[in-house]
Amino acid sequence: MLIQPLAYNTQKLKVGIFYQGGIIVYVDTVARQGLIAYNGGYTTDGLAWGPNGSFTQTSGYGFGYVNTENAYNTLSPAANTALYTAWNGTFNGYSDWFLPNRAEATYVYQARTYFSFWDGGSIWCSEWSVGNPASAFAQFFDGTQVAQTRSETSNRRSIACRYITFT
Repeated sequence: MLIQPLAYNTQKLKVGIFYQGGIIVYVDTVARQGLIAYNGGYTTDGLAWGPNGSFTQTSGYGFGYVNTENAYNTLSPAANTALYTAWNGTFNGYSDWFLPNRAEATYVYQARTYFSFWDGGSIWCSEWSVGNPASAFAQFFDGTQVAQTRSETSNRRSIACRYITFT
């Protein structure tokens, strides 16, 4: 996993500022880490998540990258899917993007006012339903912040994320 160090002492890092390719949506000053979401979005119409199937996944902050990597390597998604686009994307000069897991997608939701393209709805997450390998989680942003499973072939918006660390 490629993590870019931040010069914490030279710039006040906080949610909502543009930094290293996207908008900071989470900062943990104790652990000296954070999460950036790409502020360009992918498409206005959304993309299918990817192919059906199971892969190794982990919940909680810090596992979106590994989940996306495992899904990509296990399922070999087509080029016109959210999974493929996030994993292979180079946005604003950075190429270590991934789909956020459910915990990380909540941070994106909480910072939604900083994204000019935001129109509500849901975004794809890097987790699948263990009970139904034909469904992936989409984080719904209807005020409840509840993730629900949706068919992996349905179209949803995707927002690529990347981790940052600072000293």
